[in-house]
Amino acid sequence: MKTQYTVLFLLMVIFSGCNPTPLESTSILEQRLDSIQKTLDSVLHRLPKDSSFLKLPTDTTSIQPIPLLSTKKVVEKKQPLLPKKRLEKIEPKKTERTEELYYFTGTKNPSIRFSPWVEGRRTITLYHPDGSISYTLEDAQLSYSSISRVTRFHPNGAVETLHIDLNPGASMYMYDTDITFDVQNDPLWKRDSQWPSSLEDQMKAPEYWDRRERRWKKQEIVLEQPVPIPLTDSVKKF
Repeated sequence: MKTQYTVLFLLMVIFSGCNPTPLESTSILEQRLDSIQKTLDSVLHRLPKDSSFLKLPTDTTSIQPIPLLSTKKVVEKKQPLLPKKRLEKIEPKKTERTEELYYFTGTKNPSIRFSPWVEGRRTITLYHPDGSISYTLEDAQLSYSSISRVTRFHPNGAVETLHIDLNPGASMYMYDTDITFDVQNDPLWKRDSQWPSSLEDQMKAPEYWDRRERRWKKQEIVLEQPVPIPLTDSVKKF
């Protein structure tokens, strides 16, 4: 920076002395020009060879503009709040199954029919060989469940044993029921059991089907009384 000021000062001094008056002669002017040339050669000789003094840049593509700092306050845009969705209670759908139908052996007469499930319920219907209804009951899959299934058939296609699983729901016990039928699909006996069971439950007598009243009745145990033996003639004589 100091060298630049020195060169500028010398140039100002030199050019200030280059205004010849009419009285100056040509020889004096030539002397001054020689002096100026020597002075310039001496100054340029002192400058470094790789000095970029008084050199203007030729490539302006490498000059990057300086970004100006914005004085505007950046305002963040807030995302609009989405409305909360109302939670809807979804009720479980009951599956609609097709019916199950079993026939008497060698005939097209139905023996037992399980209807399709409708709103958690279905009907089980047993038939006589002539097509009349012999017995009906209902299964359920609600807060409690009662499911029936045939465990054995008679050789003619009639139901021999129907098993029922009963789950009361809010209970620590499970209940089973077995119903037996004759070859005409008429009910015979029904035995209920409880799990876990006690000795008293296991001692319960089965119920029988009253055909006249068409309902189940408990079997009554009748204790027989000893019959007195009639006295013989020999005993009387004694």
